[in-house]
Amino acid sequence: MFIGKVEDGALVEKSVVYSSFPKYKLDSDGINITYLTRKNDAGIDIYSTADFIFAQLDRTWKEKRKSESYKGFDKYSFDEIEVYDWEGRFIANYQTDKPFYDFVVSPDNRYLYTIVEDPELLEYVITRYELPL
Repeated sequence: MFIGKVEDGALVEKSVVYSSFPKYKLDSDGINITYLTRKNDAGIDIYSTADFIFAQLDRTWKEKRKSESYKGFDKYSFDEIEVYDWEGRFIANYQTDKPFYDFVVSPDNRYLYTIVEDPELLEYVITRYELPL
């Protein structure tokens, strides 16, 4: 994960947060990619506001294949969010009480909303957490 900006049509790197990049090749459509290896390919889901970058770090495919679930929830869910400023400085780490699939943050940075598949109800639930930023 790195923070960058576009200048004169070129991407300019601003700050490297995580420097382990996956190996991939460009598909024939010129848009999509294919990963060449999947052994260390933990991903990062990002959501940003005007003030912060919120990163949900994923586990590797190897870690996911080892188990049927993650803390009693679907094995593809996760329960931590890291927060960075736009200079790449670490601000905070939050762990939710329920692992989730996806998330968004309110524009004022006050609330984290997650999508959780409840293992008992087998339905998706939106959960709101107050962020002390």
